[in-house]
Amino acid sequence: MQCADCGRTIPDTADFCAYCGSKKTPRGTTLLRWIGQSRGRSPVAAVVLALSGIVFICGACLWAVQAIRHSTEQATASTDLADSDAQGLVSVGRTPAAPSASAAGTKGPSTYAPEPPRPTDTPTVPSAGGTITGLIAFTSNRDGNNEIYKMQSDGTEIARVTRNPADDSSPCWSPDGAHIAFVSNRDGNYEIYVMEPDGGQVTRLTNNSFGDWGPSWSADGRSIALVSDQQGNDEIYAMNADGSGRRNVTNNPAEDWWPAWSPDGRYIAFVSDRDGDSEVYVMNADGRGQTRLTNGQNYDLSWSPDSRQIAFVSNRDKNWEIYAMNADGSRQVNLTRNPAQDWWPWWSPDGERIAFVSDRDESWEIYVMNADGSGTNRLTHNSAADVHPSWSPR
Repeated sequence: MQCADCGRTIPDTADFCAYCGSKKTPRGTTLLRWIGQSRGRSPVAAVVLALSGIVFICGACLWAVQAIRHSTEQATASTDLADSDAQGLVSVGRTPAAPSASAAGTKGPSTYAPEPPRPTDTPTVPSAGGTITGLIAFTSNRDGNNEIYKMQSDGTEIARVTRNPADDSSPCWSPDGAHIAFVSNRDGNYEIYVMEPDGGQVTRLTNNSFGDWGPSWSADGRSIALVSDQQGNDEIYAMNADGSGRRNVTNNPAEDWWPAWSPDGRYIAFVSDRDGDSEVYVMNADGRGQTRLTNGQNYDLSWSPDSRQIAFVSNRDKNWEIYAMNADGSRQVNLTRNPAQDWWPWWSPDGERIAFVSDRDESWEIYVMNADGSGTNRLTHNSAADVHPSWSPR
């Protein structure tokens, strides 16, 4: 289906448009328009959006009934346990049933394979109190509109980088840390820009009547991968770091999104719906050897700094969680395991931590966790939406 606000293609299983956030989360809060385009809302899209809201409300009611029923069962089980203990017997309590796919607001497979063991090559988890280095750039609307901010990787020294009435979003650090690529509609439609980390020397790299977004630098800093609907559908393109030499890399009639250039420069991971669902693929940097790695609804990619693992978002467990897998698609592991929605993972430059976004504390905030999913800490504390974290290389 297409997003009613920005017109982007999104799968029916998604809770909201990851570009503009126009759909509602399971908690009923409307997400902000982070990367949307100001396209008109069609009557068909409006009807689809209304039906989605009705389905969600029905699912929420069903979940409430199940919760009440479970509460009653638990009380009965507790009474039975007390009676059994009095007779010297041992009872096993009931385990609450998982919420249905409709209650979670998403569709999903009816069965799930057992989770494989955790990767043996997961980076070593630092001891408590280890130093977190580097800066994290991110998008926030805390000052009224979407702007780029940066902070220390422990959440301190938050500073606003862009100051423009337009939408500025999706920051991505260059490999040398000297520049930040980002997306803005300050000149009418969404284009790729680059600036210095303090917001100086803003330069527009793309200049088109169509939309460009999702920048990702190559390892040598000489090229940038991006998403564009230049040919009518979303494709992965690459261009020189000055905006020249633009070329279509995926060349596929399907929708291709979220390019992520591997730190060794050899591969580009991306998401595509070419097989009927949003899956993670990987290809050589020149577009050859496009290979599917996942099976299910998956989004938002980030490579580990050694290029051996890929973090991504999936709802295969009927909730949006952060996963990690080896670069060949093996050993896919759920890292977050939280009933809230977790999005936008980004590895730290030392490979020991992953920054991500979650609504587990009601508003969208930036968190950091160890690479194995342990030791989660909240970095931002603001009622606004803080999203799209990008960790500097140093």
